[in-house]
Amino acid sequence: MPITVITGFLGNGKKTLISKLLLHPDMNRVAVVINEIGEIGIDNDLVTRSSENISLLANGCICCSVRTDMQETLRDLFARHHSGEIPEFDRVIIETTGLADPAPVVQTLASDTMLEAQYRLDGLVSLVDGFNGSFQIENQAEVVKQIAIADLILISKSDLIKPSELDLLKSHISEINPRAKILLVINGEIDLYSVIN
Repeated sequence: MPITVITGFLGNGKKTLISKLLLHPDMNRVAVVINEIGEIGIDNDLVTRSSENISLLANGCICCSVRTDMQETLRDLFARHHSGEIPEFDRVIIETTGLADPAPVVQTLASDTMLEAQYRLDGLVSLVDGFNGSFQIENQAEVVKQIAIADLILISKSDLIKPSELDLLKSHISEINPRAKILLVINGEIDLYSVIN
């Protein structure tokens, strides 16, 4: 089962992106794991019912907040899926907290043989704020880490900056991770198949 990890610094648009992706008809069998403590981070109008740390979204997706170890959460999701306790899903999206280094999530997926039998990393997507990205790269080590291991970089809020500023930001990103594909996303709108698979 493919897992897409979506990361990005605080306020870069992860929740907006995921909310828009979940509206796509091909995303109605998805489990969303939100790696932060507290409220479920998906827009409240998408949540229809919840039980402890699992919620069923209006489009049929499953959403859970990680309050325990990531490995335990993924194993629990698979077991509940296999037993029929929760609706079937065929993809997982993990949203990391804005301050997270995504490397441990990737390492967990690569090193846990039990998880490896059930899941595969489909890709790591990092959102970079077009308006604040250059400042964040210079001042937040987490942003550099999030960019460094990403397969795909999505620049959000690019409509708020001049083309020359966007070019400079792309240059900064390419210096950190020259192999990553860079795309623009405005208000969470992007072609689903440029983010998954």
